[in-house]
Amino acid sequence: MDPSKLITCFEHYLALEGTTISRPHAEQTMLKKLNHSLTEDISVLLPAGVAFTDSDAIAAFEKIWFNLIVRMKGNPWKLSEQTIELIRKEKNPAFLRK
Repeated sequence: MDPSKLITCFEHYLALEGTTISRPHAEQTMLKKLNHSLTEDISVLLPAGVAFTDSDAIAAFEKIWFNLIVRMKGNPWKLSEQTIELIRKEKNPAFLRK
């Protein structure tokens, strides 16, 4: 899947709804989700016997971050780096490191 085309499509449909989501807002929203369980709301949607672990969730988060969020128009959220460093310090030293 071409990330640039996906973002263009996303922005197109947001425009049709008269809505915008800026890069800072997307970053803030994504990083806030890390304060909650990343797997809690997904597990009820999965078939029996299919596991979705915190490691799976972090891998998916990073894929979305690096392939989509950072490609959105606009500057990063002003607290992104600070928040990422805090997450690295408190939870996951390898978080969002390529």
